[in-house]
Amino acid sequence: MFAANTYDIHLATKEDDASLSRLADLDSGRPLRSPVLIGQIGGEPAAAMSLADRRIVTDPHRRTDHLLACLRVRADALRTYEATPSLRARMLAAVSASNDANETGADERMPRRHSATAGTTTNGRISQRPSRRRASAIR
Repeated sequence: MFAANTYDIHLATKEDDASLSRLADLDSGRPLRSPVLIGQIGGEPAAAMSLADRRIVTDPHRRTDHLLACLRVRADALRTYEATPSLRARMLAAVSASNDANETGADERMPRRHSATAGTTTNGRISQRPSRRRASAIR
């Protein structure tokens, strides 16, 4: 089991360019295309993953198998987040679908329902006898 603070994973910035080129040289690979996730162990870059093509470079002198799994999970999470429509877009789509259903007469095809409170007493139980109106007594 690995502690939550074992790794530091973040999107690479301009300050990480030297670390990324050093990792690419150690892994004898070409530099990664941006955007890149970089994973550090003990503050030192140990692995990086391109979000553009999912290519990975690692430090061969370190055990990075668990870090690579974490990088893949983070990359998948970022991809899923970007693919998910915003709350505003989802709400507008729901309102639009609701309006479309009302315009096509879908509510006319649905059976009419009685009011949820019809025939109930104040405590929510269904009344066993029909409700009667009291005649107002004027004296």
